[in-house]
Order: sequence, then structure tokens, then C-alpha cells
Amino acid sequence: MAKVKITVLKTLNMNDLYGDNLPCDLDESFTPTCPRLSEGQEFISEEGDYPPGFCAWAFTDIYRDISLCRLGGLDNKVLVSCCSDGVRPVTFKVERIED
Repeated sequence: MAKVKITVLKTLNMNDLYGDNLPCDLDESFTPTCPRLSEGQEFISEEGDYPPGFCAWAFTDIYRDISLCRLGGLDNKVLVSCCSDGVRPVTFKVERIED
């Protein structure tokens, strides 16, 4: 089976998304961007497994796209996917790597 490379494309800032009109009250210690992932980070998923150091929440969100790439369900072998964090989402490039 093919491996899948997951690249962090963009970490969106909640202030850029909502300005002063945040959709909920947040604790002062809440960071405006994802504290786990940074733009440019790369992770490899082998056999559809969770890559070490990746965000478990984001992995669950994009697992369908990881599986689609891994199993060859795309012509171009690349997808752009996103986690479901509504306050500070992260977008990913998901691409099949041939062995």
C-alpha cells in the first residue's frame, strides 16, 4: 500500500476569521492559532496509521481523505483537506506517495 504525506498548508487565526466578534467566550489563555501544528510541517501516514506528533482531532477529521489517497481513489493523487475546528482551522495537503 502507498504511504500518504500530510503537509500543513495554513493555520488560520481566529482573529482574522472573526475580528472582535468571536462566536463564543474564550479563556484568556486560548491561543488564536492551532497550538499543535505549524505551517510547513510534514507527516507520513503508513498503512493509514496515525502519524506520531500529528493532532488526533485533525487526523479523525481528514482520515477519509487520507484513505482515499492511500487506496488510489484519485487521478492526481493530491487533496486539500481541513480540520473541523471552527475557531482556528488548519488546512492540509494530503498526497499519495508511491513506494
